[in-house]
Amino acid sequence: MKSFKSRLFAFLIFGILLGILILHFATVITLAPVRTTTSLNPIKGMKDVEIDSGGLKIRGWLFEAPNEKAVVLLLHGIRANRLSMLNRAKFLHSKGYSSLLLDFQAHGESEGDLITLGLKESENVRAAIRYLKNTKRKLPIGVIGSSLGGASALMADISSKIRFLILEAVFPDIESAIRNRLNYRLFKPLGLFTPLVYEVLRYELKIPDSGIRPIDLIARVTCPVFVISGAVDLYTPESEALDLFRNAPDRKDLWIVEGAEHVDLYRHAPREYEKRIFDFIETYR
Repeated sequence: MKSFKSRLFAFLIFGILLGILILHFATVITLAPVRTTTSLNPIKGMKDVEIDSGGLKIRGWLFEAPNEKAVVLLLHGIRANRLSMLNRAKFLHSKGYSSLLLDFQAHGESEGDLITLGLKESENVRAAIRYLKNTKRKLPIGVIGSSLGGASALMADISSKIRFLILEAVFPDIESAIRNRLNYRLFKPLGLFTPLVYEVLRYELKIPDSGIRPIDLIARVTCPVFVISGAVDLYTPESEALDLFRNAPDRKDLWIVEGAEHVDLYRHAPREYEKRIFDFIETYR
């Protein structure tokens, strides 16, 4: 009997250690660069741009509309690239808005050795705003950020330099983002390992003691904010989107997209997305 209990105990310890090892490597792999050639057939009014961000070359497209009313910075989610924002750019162009589509550092064709969950990506956002301030001096600037893109925009603290900020499926804090992904993407009990994964991230990314907490940063925003999230998003649940919205100052709007998971919300509900986004931008540009 003792022998059986000893073997069972040893098996459990081995399983826990193996799980920890798997989580460690999964975390490191998540932070690895995602190199993609974002080749595209030429589109009239679109040109390649290269922006310096702390010594890194950040690449993107500037899509200029005729008689442009404003310019919108489009920020993609984690492990994606500027192509994921192209449909938004085309829609905005049709309404008279220019756009800047970026590849975040360590994504697409931009330089960078590590995805940093907004720490360095926020520097990319600030560099892009400086670029637009220099090249589009007379135009109002707005931002649309999806997931990592929205979190990076909040961490960049650029609300005083822009007219509006649209946040899609943005996590409230990095611990919640980790826990939700472990619970629903892998195996629910693995959510118990959230503190361990966070410690790995702290070591790899040198996360400051203040952490990564968009829910705190949104309270400092001085421009109008539009919070959007999927009603059945398991990575950023509706309750977290509501908390984010409540923390935002006045001049804000909320849209919980029925039936949407953690997906491209434009593709999920294109007509309603276009109407709501256009109405918001027209109100505050």
